[in-house]
Amino acid sequence: MELLERVIKIEATLPSLASKSDVDLIRSDMAVMRSEMGHMATKVELEKLRADLAEMITGVHRELNMQTWRLIGVCGALVATTYFIATHFGH
Repeated sequence: MELLERVIKIEATLPSLASKSDVDLIRSDMAVMRSEMGHMATKVELEKLRADLAEMITGVHRELNMQTWRLIGVCGALVATTYFIATHFGH
């Protein structure tokens, strides 16, 4: 490759290279990101949160199931009481 062709190729590439101000802007953006990363949760924290949430959801399901069967029992008792009253005290 001749020297002139190499110079032309380099000059064609120059506009796409980052300038010092571009690099400084990237550095300042990275500094902002680093300062904000302290507020973000880590993977370990997210996994612990996910496990805690799954445990709470399981507890809620268990309580709802127990409450449903209590309600069914009370309703059954009311139906039995109503049937007893209707058959023994009805005219």
